[in-house]
Amino acid sequence: MSYTDDSKLSDYAAGISNLLHNCLNIKPQQRLLIIGEPEGTGYYEDGLCERITKQAKGNDADVTVIKPSMVSGPDDIDPSVSRAIGQADHTLFLSRLGDQMRFTEVHGTGSKTICYTLEQELLGTAFATVPWDLFKQIHDRLLARITNAQSYRITCPLGTQLNGRIKAKAEQPTDTAITEFTVEPFPVLIYPPLQCTELNGQLVLDRYLASTSINDIDNNHLKLERPVIARIEQSRIVDFEGDANTVASVKTQYHRVGELTAGDPYAVNSWHTGIYPKTFYSRPIDDDVQRWSDLAFGSPRYTHFHTCGDNPGNIATAMFDATISFDDQLFWEAGRFVFLDQPEQQELLAQYPDHPDAFSMRWDIGI
Repeated sequence: MSYTDDSKLSDYAAGISNLLHNCLNIKPQQRLLIIGEPEGTGYYEDGLCERITKQAKGNDADVTVIKPSMVSGPDDIDPSVSRAIGQADHTLFLSRLGDQMRFTEVHGTGSKTICYTLEQELLGTAFATVPWDLFKQIHDRLLARITNAQSYRITCPLGTQLNGRIKAKAEQPTDTAITEFTVEPFPVLIYPPLQCTELNGQLVLDRYLASTSINDIDNNHLKLERPVIARIEQSRIVDFEGDANTVASVKTQYHRVGELTAGDPYAVNSWHTGIYPKTFYSRPIDDDVQRWSDLAFGSPRYTHFHTCGDNPGNIATAMFDATISFDDQLFWEAGRFVFLDQPEQQELLAQYPDHPDAFSMRWDIGI
């Protein structure tokens, strides 16, 4: 497995320190709950919990590690896990359970963080060592700009052409323009998904339909032999166009997943695009499509929509190298996060002289 293009550290201490101190802001004697996956799942590398635990204990944290069984969704969480979360000052998910819970209310007042360093060696690359707080500030600035815009336009090289409106604050007495995360990501890969309001146009479905990682559904992804056009009117898919066999497979997947979950199977709920240019993926995608999707989504190259069923939906579409503007100002161009080129973001980067390449882009996400 290759981790070239980033300076490899002699050990993983810097990445773990970035996680524990810059992200969790953990203090001595605070209670840290680490939730891992059972050994041998093949998703998070075995030994990752133990490596982070060792460093946290060395910093006088009170660490508890649990590895509960995988569950079908956020409504299937074991009560003992919920109690443990409620008693912790900080909960760190090294488990897909964190993704499943990322839109639901989580017990307790402590911090909740999902760590996307799926392998130990990622802790020794810029993926984990670029200061978490740098991209947290980028995230907050971007979100403020997005939620104060009025409209957006999305295109991609395969022919996607979408226009949508952003709800004005006066229209949001009980709802918001975004679906808030209740679990913080490490690194800061993406912003909370933007609700689809008056979304119209055509969305080209490319390569795979994956899961939104909320519910554990059998055969949760579909490989697309050819791109398919989804016609969208008022935030709902009204038709599919393209190769007849591929379209038939897409319709079957939407109907099957829709029957297993609540809501309109053709609803288009929300979307977002990666903001973390250090995102990369080194394994063959077809070894585990969902694992790839659950990490590569942090790349600015990767835009995905949450569709099928009640918000946040159950099928994630994939689009690559999109050009996206808000109120006619470019924020992504051909898959590059050009928001980072703005003078105010460059001034922020200058405050981190030890990381001058923090905004430089990795393009290797497996496609």
